[in-house]
Amino acid sequence: MANRYYKGDNTGNGPSPQIWANCPVLDIMEDPNKGYHFFDDFLQFLEDTGGWLVAGTNDTCAYVATEVGGVINVGATGADNDEGYLTSGNNEAGMVKIYTTTPRKMWFEARVRTTSIVDQAVFIGLAEEGLAAADTLSNNDGDLASKDFVGFHADTAAPTLLDCVYREAAATGIVPKASAQTLVAATWYKLGMYFDGTYLHYYVDGVEESLTSTITGVDVDKGLKVSAATDFPDGEELAVLIGVHDGEGAAKSIDIDWVRVAQLR
Repeated sequence: MANRYYKGDNTGNGPSPQIWANCPVLDIMEDPNKGYHFFDDFLQFLEDTGGWLVAGTNDTCAYVATEVGGVINVGATGADNDEGYLTSGNNEAGMVKIYTTTPRKMWFEARVRTTSIVDQAVFIGLAEEGLAAADTLSNNDGDLASKDFVGFHADTAAPTLLDCVYREAAATGIVPKASAQTLVAATWYKLGMYFDGTYLHYYVDGVEESLTSTITGVDVDKGLKVSAATDFPDGEELAVLIGVHDGEGAAKSIDIDWVRVAQLR
């Protein structure tokens, strides 16, 4: 039988094989009992339909007219503390779980770029359902609200520095890798995660991030052991969440080229 797994190119515009090479996408498509796979290239994006919802405070959403192949821009109009988010599940339902009681492999990746890097906060990743709403990146600092998050975050105090993060609702936010990427305006990045059933791995442009060894649960050779991690949202339903928070009175936004998610049953 021919190789049924994804090859691709880590440096290309598509999904990174470093994340997706072991994801049995074709097997899942042929037999949904094995898991589920989701990919949206935004070729036919309709705001607030088909499961996607855009919301926040004075949020905006539009196609990027100068791009082909489906790129949408999500943001906020420009008053201080405005924010705009794209989320899956119509802002009501999760898409995956990262959990250790019945461990199941999970993959996530999105290709994004920020249109500005001045006094703004961003989040790209997975978060509890219902967070396309005001104060998801809270107050003027754009910090993570007291909700469930796993992904990548930059706050308004250091808008160019993208951290690997996670947080459990009502617990403390954790940064297993600070400054994983220095953001440059109008530059594309592929941000991804892979949960192998025990360890969570973070990736930027198809390259795995080496996590901080002093964080509880981190094994520098294996990733973040979820069952040992402090304040990790183990077993929580998580939806795709991508958005921006305005720390000043100027419009802010993020371009989204595609999103890909899969999980085994």
